[in-house]
Amino acid sequence: MEHKYYSILMAIVMLFAVGCKPEATEQPSDLSIKVDFTYGNQPLVYGEEYTYDTDKKIKFELVKFYVSKPELKNGEGKWVPFSSEYFLVDLAHPTIQVGKMEKGTYSALQFGVGVDNSRNIQSDPNAIPATDYPTDHPLNFAADMYWGWSSGYIFAKIEGRIDVDNNGSYSDMEDKAFSYHPGVPELYRLVTLEKSFAVDADVSVQTISLDMMKLIYAVKLIQHPMVHPNGTSSPEYNYALPLVNNYQSAFE
Repeated sequence: MEHKYYSILMAIVMLFAVGCKPEATEQPSDLSIKVDFTYGNQPLVYGEEYTYDTDKKIKFELVKFYVSKPELKNGEGKWVPFSSEYFLVDLAHPTIQVGKMEKGTYSALQFGVGVDNSRNIQSDPNAIPATDYPTDHPLNFAADMYWGWSSGYIFAKIEGRIDVDNNGSYSDMEDKAFSYHPGVPELYRLVTLEKSFAVDADVSVQTISLDMMKLIYAVKLIQHPMVHPNGTSSPEYNYALPLVNNYQSAFE
C-alpha cells in the first residue's frame, strides 16, 4: 500500500514540475530593411531611359542618401530604435542591416533623410569630425558625402541627364546634366511610413520603396540643373526644397 501511495505522490510531483517549467524565450529576428528603387512602375536602373515631362527622356547616374535614426513602432505604440543610427543607401547597396529586433507586428517605420543636427553640426557635443569615424562607417569622410569646406554632410546625391530635345543624344547644347546635393540642416526631413511590418522569422527582410518619379515631381531640373546649396540664403536652397519636400510621398 505504501508503495502505491509513493507512486501516486511521485506522479503528482512530476506533473507539478512539468507544469511549472519556464517557457522558452523567443529569439529576436535578424532584421534587414531593403529599399526598392523605382521610376513609376518600372525598376530603376542606372543609364536606363525613362519618360520625363511627357516629351523628354531622363536617365539617372547616381541616387544616394543617408538614413538617420530609424525606428519601428511596436504594438504598444512605442518607437523601437535600430541598434545602429546611420546608414548610407544607394542603388548598389539598398539594404539596411538593422540587427536584432524583437519579433512581432510593427505598425510604422520612421527615419530621417540626411544627417540630423546632433552629428551634422560640428558645434554639437555629439558631433564627431568625419575623418575620425572608422573607415567603413557611413559618416566617414571616405563615403564622399561630406563637404569639408562647410563642415557638414551632403544628405543626398541625385544625379543624371535629361535629353531635352528627345533625339536620343544627351550631349546636345540644350540637354542637361543635373546634380542635386541637399545638405544644409534645414533640408533634413523626417519620413513616417504607416504600414504593417510582420517580423516573425529568425531572419526577416522587410521592403519599402522609393519612387524617383514622385521624388522629382515639380523639381525644376532643366531650369536649375546644378543645386548644391550652402545655406538658406542661397538661391539653390529654394530650388532644393521641392525635392526634399517630396520624400514623404516618394517613399512607400
